[in-house]
Amino acid sequence: MGAPVMAQEFATDAAIFPNGALTDYFGTSIAVDGDRMAVGAPRTGVTGAAEAGAVYLYRWNGDLLVWEADGSVEQQPDPLAGMEFGTRIALGNDRLVVASTYGCADGSCSLLVYQRQGDDDWQYLGELIVPAALDGGSFGAALAMDGDRLAIGGGYEGARECVALYDLSTGLASVHVILEDSLLAGADQGFGASLALLGDFLFVGSPGDDLLGMDAGAVQVHSRNIGGPDMWGLARKVLASNGAAGDRFGTAVAVDQDFAAATAYGLPGSNTDGGRVYLFGKDVGFAGNWGEIGFAEPQPVQPASRFGSTMDVKGDLVVVGAPEEDQGSSVLPEDGAIHIFQRSTNGTGVSHTQRIGASTDQEHFGNAVAFTSHGLVAGAPWNGSESGDDGIVRVFRTSAVGVVDHQQRTATVAPNPFQGSFQVHMPPVTQGSSEWRLRDQRGTLVAIGTIAAGTTAFEVVRDEWSSGLYLLTVTDHRGVDLLQQRLIAE
Repeated sequence: MGAPVMAQEFATDAAIFPNGALTDYFGTSIAVDGDRMAVGAPRTGVTGAAEAGAVYLYRWNGDLLVWEADGSVEQQPDPLAGMEFGTRIALGNDRLVVASTYGCADGSCSLLVYQRQGDDDWQYLGELIVPAALDGGSFGAALAMDGDRLAIGGGYEGARECVALYDLSTGLASVHVILEDSLLAGADQGFGASLALLGDFLFVGSPGDDLLGMDAGAVQVHSRNIGGPDMWGLARKVLASNGAAGDRFGTAVAVDQDFAAATAYGLPGSNTDGGRVYLFGKDVGFAGNWGEIGFAEPQPVQPASRFGSTMDVKGDLVVVGAPEEDQGSSVLPEDGAIHIFQRSTNGTGVSHTQRIGASTDQEHFGNAVAFTSHGLVAGAPWNGSESGDDGIVRVFRTSAVGVVDHQQRTATVAPNPFQGSFQVHMPPVTQGSSEWRLRDQRGTLVAIGTIAAGTTAFEVVRDEWSSGLYLLTVTDHRGVDLLQQRLIAE
C-alpha cells in the first residue's frame, strides 16, 4: 500500500461562465499551459452559424488570483454551422490547436492553429498539413502538446493506425509518423486514442490492445532518438498488472516529470466497469522502465459512470473525471464527479483522497479536467446555470484565499456556490461595529452592510444575483480585514 500521504483537499474557489449563446457546451474541453487556459464551447452559435463552435482563452491574474478573459477564436476562414469547433484542443508555447467534431474528410478532421500576439489577441496561423500517406480513420481524435511539439492521433496509414508528430516552431507540416506494429494492422487496437507528451517521451494509449485479452488495453511509451537522430521509437509497452479482457486500459493517459497514469474505462461486465486508474514511475523496477506503482478505484465504485474518460497528473496528484456518475438526485445518471488520487510519500502506492460531486443535475461535471499552477479546473458542459446547456468551468484551490489573521480560520461562509443568499458565521468582534463589502469580479461594489459588536452570524440576501465570482470582505472598526472570501453565485 505504501506510506500514508498527507492528503491535499481541494475547495471551490471560482466559476467561469461562457458569454456565448445557448447550448454552448462550454467546458467540453480544457487545455492549460502555465498561466494560460483554453476552454472549448463546441456548440456556440457564431455569426448566424448554429453550433459552429468557439474556444475561449483565459490568463491568470496573480494579483487578483482570478482567471481573466484573454480573447476567443472561431473557425477560419468562415464558421460553418454544425462543425462543433473546439471539441478537442491543445495549448502550448502561446499556440492553440483546435479540432472539430464534424467536417472530417479523407480520414482527417480540420486542425487549425492560432498564435497569441498579445492580450486578447490570437491570430490564425493556418491549417495543419495532414501527412500525405494518411488515408483513413479520424485524424485529430486525440491531441497532446508540450511546448512547440504536437502529437495527433486517430489516423490510418493503410491498415495501420498512427500518430503524427509536429514541431510548430518549424511550420505546419508533420515531422514524423509513428505507426502501430505491422503485425497488428487492421486489428483496431485504438492506437493513438489517447496521448500524453512530455519532453522526449510520448505516451500512446491503445485501449483495444488484445495481448491480455480482447480489449484489455495497453500503453506504449515512445522516445525520441530511438532508431536514429530525431526519430521516435518504442521504448516500452506498458500493461496493467491485473489486466483482463474488456478493461480498455489506456483510455486516458497523462504524464508529469517522472510520474505517469493511465485509466481503464472498462466495458460493461468487465472487472473495470466502474473504472480504475493506474500509476507508473520512471525507472521503477529497472533503469529505463515505466513500472507500475499501484492502482486505485473511485469511492464509491459506480458502473457506467465513465470514470477514467478524462484525467490529468501533476506532481504526486491525479484527477480523474467521471462525467456520468449518478448522485441519486436525477433520473438520468449524468451528474458527474471528479476524483482525486495521491501517490504515497515513498512512491509505492496510491490512495483515493477526495471526491467532488456535481453542483446541479445532469451537468456532466468532469467531462474535462486539468491541473493548473494554482489548483485544478473541471468542466461541466451540460450545466444550465445561465439557461439551456451553456456549460461552466469550476476552479478549485488547495488553500483558502485571503487568510489575514487567526479569526478567519474559524469563519465560515455557506452555501458556496449560492443562490439568492448566503450566511457568514465568525467569531464576535467585541469592540465597535464592523463592515462587510461585496464586490463582483470586476471590482465593482455591489453591496455593503454594518455588523454590530458581538454579532456571530449574519445573512446577505439580494433579490437578483448575476452569476459569477464575488469577493466578500469583512473589516473591523480599525480598518483591519477580518475575512476575505471568494463566493460563486449560480
